[in-house]
Amino acid sequence: MRFIINQDKYSANIFWKLCNYLILIDTINGFFLLKGVPLPIGQAYKFFLMLFLAYQLVKTRRGQILVTLTICYFLIYINHVNLNNNSNYLSECIILFSKFVIVPWIYVYLIQVKNESSPFTFWNNCINCFRLNITFLCANIFSGLFGIGGHTYEDRIGYKGFLYAVNEVSGFAAVLFSLFLYYIYISHQNSKKVYYLYSVLFLITALLFGTKTMLIIILVSVYYIPHIISPSNKEKRKKNKFTKLIILVLSIVVVIYGGIFIVNEMGFLDRWTYFYQQGGIERVIFSGRDEYWLNAKKEFFSSTLYTQLLGLGKNQTVEMDQFDILLNFGYVGIVIIYSFYFKLIIQAYQCKNKYNISKLIFFVDTLLLGVSCIAGHILFSGLLGPFLGIINSLFNMPNYVVHKKSTLKHKQ
Repeated sequence: MRFIINQDKYSANIFWKLCNYLILIDTINGFFLLKGVPLPIGQAYKFFLMLFLAYQLVKTRRGQILVTLTICYFLIYINHVNLNNNSNYLSECIILFSKFVIVPWIYVYLIQVKNESSPFTFWNNCINCFRLNITFLCANIFSGLFGIGGHTYEDRIGYKGFLYAVNEVSGFAAVLFSLFLYYIYISHQNSKKVYYLYSVLFLITALLFGTKTMLIIILVSVYYIPHIISPSNKEKRKKNKFTKLIILVLSIVVVIYGGIFIVNEMGFLDRWTYFYQQGGIERVIFSGRDEYWLNAKKEFFSSTLYTQLLGLGKNQTVEMDQFDILLNFGYVGIVIIYSFYFKLIIQAYQCKNKYNISKLIFFVDTLLLGVSCIAGHILFSGLLGPFLGIINSLFNMPNYVVHKKSTLKHKQ
């Protein structure tokens, strides 16, 4: 029995080590690609993570069912792709499929780990994982100020450092920043200066990266997170209102001054003006994605019913997730994928009165699901997926664990 417990603890340590360096691995991958050396380091790393998860999942009844269902659907889907003479897209379809699968796999695995370990240890591992990845993310983006790395857009707009998965940054930044701001807020109840500092840091990071999606998500998160923690008396509620006012003022100042910098120095005004002239405010919001869908849907709806059920299987993207799911995985994919995410949202909503962190999870999941409908690269993100699985596994983390000050100093 002792051997089994030690083995489970050892496997959990391996998992956290793998997740701690996800963004660093993406950075190394991006560095070599920028130098013209296409090494599949990121894909190999995530493939190893998937193998590790599969091995751990089959040790439990629930995990065995999940892996079996995944394999069955995968075989049916691959056969469908081959029958449609789309075998040229097979490797791309497998990668796309794995980006969704990793979320429920990590979620189910971590529920098992959480039930068999100390809640303090589990919480501390989550925070450490998010802290490290935030460090790598911010280091990449701020390095652009010193001329290191590349730009977010080809016309030298925005800074990305050596990040390879640029389209996915807004989504995983939202999850990373939201949970860490929540942790900072509850860890410094007597002084909110640290929360203000991190809020400003994350807003500046979003401005430097230069996407509308990331900036809007971070703005909403920074202002909304104090609403999640409920003060216990009138005096604290008054202080909380004052905190929210300061956060709002700081956000406005950062966005205004940062906005001036972006417009004048980074060329965003020309980019947005171009989109507005092409199709008005709708074109500014969707950046032409709505037109991609209008072109792609003709092929989908003119195909056979069987093809519509399982998708075209061509790794097509219009950068709006609901349409990407429909095009690639059909009606069956829509039902499976959205059933899973609605399950997570409903679960968080039902637990929000008992477990405070479920309020954060409900907020993050709802926000991301909404953003995925207009921006894409959320539900099919190789980097966001692991963090989404991690944060949702916290839905029933006890309040006495989450709200304990300086939890990282707790003896494990």
